[in-house]
Amino acid sequence: MKSKFFKLVSVMIISSMVIFSNAMPISALEADANTVLLLNMDGTNGSTTFTDSSASNHTLTINGTSAAHISTDTSISSNASGYFNGCDLTIAQSNDFNMGTADFTIDFWFKSSTGHTIMGNNTSAWGTGSISITLGHDTLGANNLFFFVSGANSTNVLLKSTSEVKDNQWHHAAISRSSNVFRLFIDGKVEATNTSTVAIDFSYGGLTHIGGCGWDSVSSKFHGYLDNFRVTKGLARWTSDFTPPKATPIANLIATADSKKINLSWSPISNATGYNIYRSTTESGPYNLIKSSVTESSYADTQVSNKTTYYYVVTSICEGSESIYSNEVCASLIDGNALVRITMDTGECKEYDMTQDEASAFVSWYNGDVSLYYAIDKGFNLSCFASRKDYVAHKRIAYFEVMSYTDTTSSSSPSTSATNSALLRISMENGDVLEYEMTSDNVDAFVTWYTGGATSSPTYSIAKTYNLGPFTDRTDYVVYDQIANFEVLKN
Repeated sequence: MKSKFFKLVSVMIISSMVIFSNAMPISALEADANTVLLLNMDGTNGSTTFTDSSASNHTLTINGTSAAHISTDTSISSNASGYFNGCDLTIAQSNDFNMGTADFTIDFWFKSSTGHTIMGNNTSAWGTGSISITLGHDTLGANNLFFFVSGANSTNVLLKSTSEVKDNQWHHAAISRSSNVFRLFIDGKVEATNTSTVAIDFSYGGLTHIGGCGWDSVSSKFHGYLDNFRVTKGLARWTSDFTPPKATPIANLIATADSKKINLSWSPISNATGYNIYRSTTESGPYNLIKSSVTESSYADTQVSNKTTYYYVVTSICEGSESIYSNEVCASLIDGNALVRITMDTGECKEYDMTQDEASAFVSWYNGDVSLYYAIDKGFNLSCFASRKDYVAHKRIAYFEVMSYTDTTSSSSPSTSATNSALLRISMENGDVLEYEMTSDNVDAFVTWYTGGATSSPTYSIAKTYNLGPFTDRTDYVVYDQIANFEVLKN
């Protein structure tokens, strides 16, 4: 390709390069007050819709027959990027792109083995302030990145990277102007500087082009992938070496539910300025943003309904950029204010949300021994199924606990009241050891039940007044036939 370059003036070269593998997750960007164009290249695979996420909300028009489109083949953020193959995007002339002599920044991620024009003006009639960003040049460097501005009286600005970056790997590029100093960064390192007083207009000639310019043939337009393409007016985001914009993703999102809300929590990210909460009613999305810029590392979603499973992901916001999604979690409201936790003789633990009546029915079934198994409906995580049921075998239950629900909290440790003067330690057949603080009278009652052969009931119920969490009460039901031995310790 032969681009229009003119007289070379005072170029300073500094060498450094980092290669980012295709699998390395970076981040989507968020627009701030200085952002006049932001293309995060998000969307479904093959989509020809490109969205400007800045406040300007510029319309982007595809220019060419080999349609530029969203691709999920490779990306540096949000699992998608923009693919260009001899077709560019155009934006109508706007004062947003008339920088004059003010500070500005253009930054983006790119991946290409072919290169050519990444950004340019609409016309081949170059005038003062016309610009071009090009990957590769026939005579000046086939594998380097160039930034050119046409200056008055042939005093042009040319920045050339020292790194050869036409290597089909992801790289971050930034061009900034601070006062009269222009800088070109590759992967966060300054690779070229120049000084000029030239006034700049990115939409010189009527249009601004992304992925080409007005005079390019199909072969001279950009061929490759672009992501997180941003234009900033009135601010030089970087004037020295930096780490390319990225945010640390959240890896340990947790969801819990009560009868009124779903609670999300995660470990805070040290440099995060906020978090965005996304939700779906379908596993793996698509997700809708339900709350932005949350400042705490927790969130309570109260806009939820019974008998609906909700799927959540959270992103962090760091240095103006948004991370990729966290791990997905799901939860549904506890419908009926009771939780039954059943421990089997294998050690497996099963939990079920129930109404109080359903929990009472389960206890009555077990103590009455009226059938070999108990069927429990599961109205959550149905996926493609109309219903799900667990069938719990009577003789395989080691013990179970019933917890009544409310939104209050309580003590997290056993009472130290003087009335609790004994400790009952029960070893179960499955290896579990259960401990309870009791009054001496309550311990004696347990011993009487056990030594009497559990004739009154096959289970012994023990109320727990500590570690209630969101529950009003918790009761363990210890199964007579599953007790291996027990120990009584009295003061």
